[in-house]
Parts: sequence; structure tokens; C-alpha cells
Amino acid sequence: MIIVNVNLATNTIKVLPRYYSTVTTNITVTITNEDTRQDVSHVVSSVTVSDGFLSFKTNASFTENSTYRVKIVDKTIERVVFRGKIFSTDQSKQNYIING
Repeated sequence: MIIVNVNLATNTIKVLPRYYSTVTTNITVTITNEDTRQDVSHVVSSVTVSDGFLSFKTNASFTENSTYRVKIVDKTIERVVFRGKIFSTDQSKQNYIING
């Protein structure tokens, strides 16, 4: 699960893709709130592939203590590169306790 900070204007998301491609310009990232089932509007920037990870920045507005689904699609070959979950919190990653 990916943890994002709701207090940041831009969050960096780093994922391990299903397959490796050097294409970083032709991807779509869909972020959906699991409670409302609404897609979150956002802009993806700074997409890079480094050390096996796909990394990008998003300006999505996340709600405190909400869970989101993320889906990344490579539009060049029309395949899903990554599918996972995002949890939003205002706690730092070092202090976050899921069973707290």
C-alpha cells in the first residue's frame, strides 16, 4: 500500500510495475476514492523509471484517512502497468501505525 501525505500539494508515488518499459510519456494514472467511487482529478508529472521503479508526481487532493485505488496504464500497448491502493494520512511514514 502506498502512503501519501494530505498536507502536501504534490506527492511523489513510487511503484514496482508489472513489467518494465522505458515509456514514460504515454501513461494514464487513474486514482479513485474507494468510499465515493469518484475519480480524483489530478495532473501527473515527472514520470521516470529508475532502479526498477516507476516514479511520478501527482497534485491530487487527498482526503484524510481515505483509501484510493490507483491504476496505471501504458497507452502505447494498452496494458495495465500497475494496480494498487493508496492511503492518505497527515502522519509521517515513520510514525504511521495501521493498527493504532
